[in-house]
Amino acid sequence: MIKVEGIKPFSDFKPKISDGFRSYFENLKKQDIPPQLHVYPKDDVFIMSDDYNAYYLYLEKNYSKIICLVLGEAVGEFVLEKSEPFQMPVPTS
Repeated sequence: MIKVEGIKPFSDFKPKISDGFRSYFENLKKQDIPPQLHVYPKDDVFIMSDDYNAYYLYLEKNYSKIICLVLGEAVGEFVLEKSEPFQMPVPTS
């Protein structure tokens, strides 16, 4: 769990969020499994580069913290909670 102010987008891209994605987001929220963002640490913040729709919807809805999958070490003032580290399995054919 990372404070929203500690997450920065990789680029200035800001998508037009579709009604379909808004519905998808709300459905996940109702199930208590909001979409996680994939981020990586850089300097003292976390960079988000893959899910601009979810990121901007979180901002629009005034979330103060976001569930993230951190690709690297989750440390610093913006980290609120974290699980034990894990390693993704190697893909097989």
